[in-house]
Amino acid sequence: MADYKGIKGFTIPNVSSDPDNPIAGQIWYNSTSATLKGEVEAGVGEGTWAAGGSLSTARNPSGAMSGIQTAALNISGPYSGSVDNVEQYNGTSWTEIADVNAPRENAMSSSSGPATATLFVAGNGPGAVTYCEQFNGTSWTEVNDVNTAKGQGAGVGTEAAALVFGGVDSWYTAKTEDYNGTSWTEVADLNLARANLSSFGIQALAFGVGGRAPGTPAIKPNVESWNGTSWTETTEANTAKSEASGSGVTTAGLFYGGAAPPGNTATTEYWNGSSWTELADLATAGSRISCNMGASSTATIVPLQASPSVTTEEWNASTVNNTITVS
Repeated sequence: MADYKGIKGFTIPNVSSDPDNPIAGQIWYNSTSATLKGEVEAGVGEGTWAAGGSLSTARNPSGAMSGIQTAALNISGPYSGSVDNVEQYNGTSWTEIADVNAPRENAMSSSSGPATATLFVAGNGPGAVTYCEQFNGTSWTEVNDVNTAKGQGAGVGTEAAALVFGGVDSWYTAKTEDYNGTSWTEVADLNLARANLSSFGIQALAFGVGGRAPGTPAIKPNVESWNGTSWTETTEANTAKSEASGSGVTTAGLFYGGAAPPGNTATTEYWNGSSWTELADLATAGSRISCNMGASSTATIVPLQASPSVTTEEWNASTVNNTITVS
């Protein structure tokens, strides 16, 4: 039976000098230094925030977000204003699409899913609710409720595999619920009960970052990682803040904006899988700048909702590679 070596061979280019612009995954043997070398992705560059397309309707804080930079949803908002409308972004402009069935604020979304297949979960409208709605790209349908009514939590995942955690029910909660595409199940709690935290990742590999919790100081830098079974405390963010936004995956995530006493902040931090690094600031400091966005760490969009506004900002960064040497 033929194997990979027999079909493709194991040829590695033998060169006298390193290539000028190697790409991630490229391997070569440098005959001059007698070393085997390869190029690996090391993270993101400094990156920049720039103005994005303006929303169709000026919104107060506390809507939810999902999707990617070129296909995003901004969902509902303050119940007091009966904001049930939803806007979709195509990378250039926002368009109003199908309304949710139950307008509410401080809800969670399956933020790492595509804009055409999203969950809009729980929230306040008025008081904490258990409603869950699913978007199919055209309309919203009510599906099975979460077990605990709450708002101001965080969410990750898709319409078929989601996780929501933290928030406020009657008090700060550490509860975590897992969605299998049909029903919600309570699983292991966060180590620190908190609300207004940020998130990034997927259902089986998620991060909960920052937030507000009982005690002094109330705003926390705490970070916890979820492995599909339990939460583990890991390296704290550089800036303690709540009501911020997050995007990316567990080895390359962003944590940006938010409330950091004595006021709002524009700071952006990047997680590389082991530590946090401050990158370029948002142009405008703001808190409650929508819930968590499931986009990548190199391209995302956020509505700046510190007050009624149509303004959005887009983040763009290139990946940075490192050359490794095997002696």
